[in-house]
Amino acid sequence: MQRKISNVMCALVVSGGVGAFVVSAPVFAEKTPEQIKRLQLTAGLGDSQSQLALAEAYALGYGGLIVSEEKAVEWLTQAALQGNTMAQYNLGDMYYFGFGVEKSATAAHEWYLAATAKRHPHAHYMLALLQAQGEMGPSDESLVRYWLKEGASYGDPSASYVLNQMGIDKLNRL
Repeated sequence: MQRKISNVMCALVVSGGVGAFVVSAPVFAEKTPEQIKRLQLTAGLGDSQSQLALAEAYALGYGGLIVSEEKAVEWLTQAALQGNTMAQYNLGDMYYFGFGVEKSATAAHEWYLAATAKRHPHAHYMLALLQAQGEMGPSDESLVRYWLKEGASYGDPSASYVLNQMGIDKLNRL
């Protein structure tokens, strides 16, 4: 059973079922060079939404910026440390996949956990995936189910899908 859970969850990740902006749809629209200059100013002044937008701009090369996953991580870190939930989640993805940083399940876990404190639905799913893969110690199906249930209860379709594949169609049966 444990192998099946991990395989289903990994298939979702490989097929693009995760939320890192370097993997999926952008959070913000493409920016012009003038908008990038304004973002750099406001991000430098500490605005976490601007930092998040600037991280995305570096990750995707918006506004004439040269793509730099490392600079994206720098801006994500600043926004995440201020408690920006989306930045925390995206930073978890950067560490999980090793984009712009050395791949680290421990760092990914830390940032996903921070994002779950503010109910980011897919962060719960990613914690379940880390647990199912045994990245945070021995795999524990009860913890996998817990994080999936939490993610599904906050509306994450990936968590709901995996629960369904596990033969659990009602959350209260967990």
